Amino acid sequence: MYQLDLDSIFDYHPADTDDKMVAHANVRFECRVVAERFLQLAPECPERTLAIRHLQEAMHMANSAIAQHGPGEGPLNKPQ
Repeated sequence: MYQLDLDSIFDYHPADTDDKMVAHANVRFECRVVAERFLQLAPECPERTLAIRHLQEAMHMANSAIAQHGPGEGPLNKPQ
């Protein structure tokens, strides 16, 4: 892996635009909705806990992508 890649991965990337702030908030909101559905649909067990932990990881990866590369072009990234 090139040093440039490591810098991008491990540096702090503040949400320095309104578009990034909106995209980060939308990712958090949508993942929360899915997590709440998991709580309703699956019984309390280690697998449900793991599913929510993986969803948390997915949220972090999506927000990392936004931080490093900017938000996507989808309709959810448009300020209301």
